[in-house]
Amino acid sequence: MEYFAIINGAQAGPMSKAQLALAGITPQTMVWRQGLQDWVKAETLPELNDVFMEDSAFGGYARPEEQLNPYANDDRPVSPAPYNNYSDQPKRPNPYNPYGNGGQPIAHTNWLPWAIVGTILGTAFSCIGMIFGIIGIVKANKANGFYRNGLGAEGDVANSSAKVMTILALVLGGIGLVMMITGATTKLLQFATFTP
Repeated sequence: MEYFAIINGAQAGPMSKAQLALAGITPQTMVWRQGLQDWVKAETLPELNDVFMEDSAFGGYARPEEQLNPYANDDRPVSPAPYNNYSDQPKRPNPYNPYGNGGQPIAHTNWLPWAIVGTILGTAFSCIGMIFGIIGIVKANKANGFYRNGLGAEGDVANSSAKVMTILALVLGGIGLVMMITGATTKLLQFATFTP
């Protein structure tokens, strides 16, 4: 079972019982676990009594762990109840929600695959196209990170740069390919019409 605790005025967790003991929680420490409606003092949870036990000849964890929560094997991720007892504390992010946009990344045009194609095309047919392609990869990757974290404005700026760099890489690589084909065709025609 995993617990969240307020340690030094900040939310910490998820932690196991052993990690709670190492963190030095006291009976007055506010904790939360799946199945609770709100934060409670650690002393009110019977399953944490052995965390506060004095060391004995059998060690601090002499009692077997009891299964008190009927939802302990439930695989659904559950976020802790918001801790509002301290009004001066900022709201803590949900540990199960890595996104800032209601749990979902922001939909956008992903220029990363095209930037990779532009880099390959630029590498084969145009050195300058390769440079623009690499810049496009970096900008597209940065934009994807911003969008994944729910930062739409920053993502739009990086995505716009990625689009411009990728298009330049594709155009320059395409021009290099056309020049190579026309140059090879010209040489082939010269060789075919060569008469000694």
